Amino acid sequence: MLIYEGSPQAVQEAVGTLPPDQRDFVKETAPKAYAAHAEQVYGTPNPPRGDILHG
Repeated sequence: MLIYEGSPQAVQEAVGTLPPDQRDFVKETAPKAYAAHAEQVYGTPNPPRGDILHG
C-alpha cells in the first residue's frame, strides 16, 4: 500500500531499509500484489487514493 499511496521519497526510504537483495523484488511485486488485493476488496486495481478521499 505504501508503494501505491506513498510519496516517492517515502517509498525510497522504506525500500532502502530492506536487504539489498530484496529491494528489486519488492519494487517489482508490491504494485502487482496491491492491485490484486484492491481488485478483490474495491473491485478495481486502482482505487481512489487516501488524499482524494479525505481531501
